[in-house]
Amino acid sequence: MFRKVILIYIISGLCSVTLSAEISPSKLLEKWQNNQKAFEKIIISGETREQYLDSTTKSIRFGCLVTEMRRDGTKIDLVIKRYPDLKTKDEQFKPRERENLRLIWDDQKYYNINFITRSTQDFLTLVTVKNQEDPQIMGEFCGKPLFGLFFGDWLPFSTILTESETITLRETTETINDSKCFVIDAVTSHGKFSIWIDPEHGYNIAKAEVRKTENDIYYGKPLKDAYPQTRPEGLPNSWDWERLPPLVSYSFNINNVKFDKINNIWVPMEGQWEYIEEDENGKIKKANFSYKAQAIDLNPDFKTISAFIPDIPEGTSINIPGGKSTYTWKGGKIVDIYGFEVDIDNLEPPSLIGKVLPDMTEFNISFDSNLIKDKMLLLCFWEMEQRPSRNCIQMLIESSQELFEENVYIAFIHAGPVERQTLVDGLEKNGIQLPVGIIEKSLHEIERNWGVRSLPWLILTDKNHIVSAEGFGYQELNEKLNEIKKHNVQ
Repeated sequence: MFRKVILIYIISGLCSVTLSAEISPSKLLEKWQNNQKAFEKIIISGETREQYLDSTTKSIRFGCLVTEMRRDGTKIDLVIKRYPDLKTKDEQFKPRERENLRLIWDDQKYYNINFITRSTQDFLTLVTVKNQEDPQIMGEFCGKPLFGLFFGDWLPFSTILTESETITLRETTETINDSKCFVIDAVTSHGKFSIWIDPEHGYNIAKAEVRKTENDIYYGKPLKDAYPQTRPEGLPNSWDWERLPPLVSYSFNINNVKFDKINNIWVPMEGQWEYIEEDENGKIKKANFSYKAQAIDLNPDFKTISAFIPDIPEGTSINIPGGKSTYTWKGGKIVDIYGFEVDIDNLEPPSLIGKVLPDMTEFNISFDSNLIKDKMLLLCFWEMEQRPSRNCIQMLIESSQELFEENVYIAFIHAGPVERQTLVDGLEKNGIQLPVGIIEKSLHEIERNWGVRSLPWLILTDKNHIVSAEGFGYQELNEKLNEIKKHNVQ
């Protein structure tokens, strides 16, 4: 009997050790991530009530976001309807027919389509397109904190904790809303995290606390650098800019999470969260959010809806970060001023400065090699129907003899759609006897090869036909010539 008792004690002790070994921070994070796979294809609509408090002015602002997120793997289509300046937290409002903001990532392009709605009319204010996903598309909307993406970070909490400096599991579970939850504590470069994981509801987050100080990462940079202390580069001087004091602390909390079972999957349906910012002057900003999911589809058929397809009105101006031209939405594509589709991965034509002038035989322009030997070349890309082009051509013709005496050889290249005979007749009418080429291939292709960004476009080489200047105006021609002469003397 004694041996049996000892044996039972040993077996029970072994079972206890095995159970403890199975429950670890890494195992809990793995279980949470496995549960999140059920949400990789989803349509979720929800309403988020907002309340903002400013400790300095003692003012309270209320608002609401009505959102719908469509997700298919890495593709995201987020529609947001804003209801700012509500009188109370729970004020009822008339539903808006269309979105104020739509964010789309289709695995290739990111679209930020921003509307301002006044009375019954929509005014399209900004469309930005770029080739990188913007973190805000997965950020603070659609109850994302309940799905692991907290305010103050662009990365899921699981990624942050996996790379943490220290991570521990509390020895005992803690009861949250009648459920026994495991509690993970971690010290990370993003601050201190405490996460309550609910095994009774799909290992979802039942509660969370995050604390950040000055050097902890806050939206990709140290908290103390969250607000720029100098005027942001590129901000127009006409825009007012307020220098905000550096932040010294930040906290984020999730509470009162409720779950529901959909298709045998536990889904977080409701929750509350808040963040608190404190700056070096002791000013505190606090925001509270109450979220409630209104509809969830865990197995949507995206083929039957227009998800991941931007509904941009024809003719809308498009902003592309880094682009220096005018772009337009036409026929479901982004086109340049000439109507050619834009490759946003390769926006700017190459610069020819410092390079040998490309071969010009494709323009069907003939040069006497002896005539242009040891002479500077001045090319002018122009278009007959464009007034600035005609003005530039006229000034160059008037200066042609003087330029020839300075060993500058001029050639014109027509860069617009035109019949050759029409061009010849136009040249004779205007007394143009200098060499003239014409682009017969794709205008877009030629312009990209030659770096042309607008018309008229001047390119100047030295006597070795190395490009010295490009894209300058006729008024700058003498200055560019003097720079070449000065360089030759040196």
